[in-house]
Amino acid sequence: MEDRNESAVMGHPPSTVFVVMAGNPRGDHNQPVDQRRAQANRSSDQRPAQANRSSDQRPAQPNRSSDQRPAKPNQPDNSNRLPTWVMVVFTVSMIILELVGVGALINRVFYDSDSGPHPPKFRVDSVSVSPSHDATVSGWNMSFHVGNPNKDEWMFYEEVGASIFYKQVNISSTAIAPFYVYEFDCRSVEVTVNTPPPPSITSVTNDGDGDVNITMIIDGTVRRINKGDSGGGHRKKLSITCEDVKVGFSGNSTEGKMLGESRECKVYCK
Repeated sequence: MEDRNESAVMGHPPSTVFVVMAGNPRGDHNQPVDQRRAQANRSSDQRPAQANRSSDQRPAQPNRSSDQRPAKPNQPDNSNRLPTWVMVVFTVSMIILELVGVGALINRVFYDSDSGPHPPKFRVDSVSVSPSHDATVSGWNMSFHVGNPNKDEWMFYEEVGASIFYKQVNISSTAIAPFYVYEFDCRSVEVTVNTPPPPSITSVTNDGDGDVNITMIIDGTVRRINKGDSGGGHRKKLSITCEDVKVGFSGNSTEGKMLGESRECKVYCK
């Protein structure tokens, strides 16, 4: 006290003394120990929360590995695809149907273009002449090819006869047994005409080269019957002429045969 008073007396202001307390700058040294521990725990709990907030605020890094991969092309979905064998069967069936359709079209164009009926086809395939045992009769054996070019139509030759002409003279005639020729069909018809050896032919074979040109005529009635028709069909007059059929005889023999190839006949059907 005396020192302070002396300073005052001498005219100097009293000096201020600052006391610094070490160990607790905030001045909470007077707080209890338990309270200080609680504050320390609260501060430690707040630190990770701040760290979490800082991590949440960071922008999300893109997945570079996934972004850098090339995009895969769209793969076809084969779950609804038909088996291979089904496709093969379907393709073959379509090809067969197309072929059937083309065949039907060709048949219609080439066979059904003419609405009217077609006349029959006749052809001489062979002629042979042979005498009987007593040489009084010569048998002329003729083979004809008869065709029916019509669709859905039968031809019934019910009254038909065959004749042999030599130099416009009828040497002999005979009847032909009835026969059928069905649609788009043909058959061979055998005809035998028996004649006595005519003097004219004998003289030709004796004096000539032994070849004889004859004409064969088939005439009568043919019935045209539509397929499935319960009626009797339609009767038509028929006349077939086979001209210039050459038959060769050797020397004085009365045996002969047709020379050359088959010959087509002219057909008249009204």
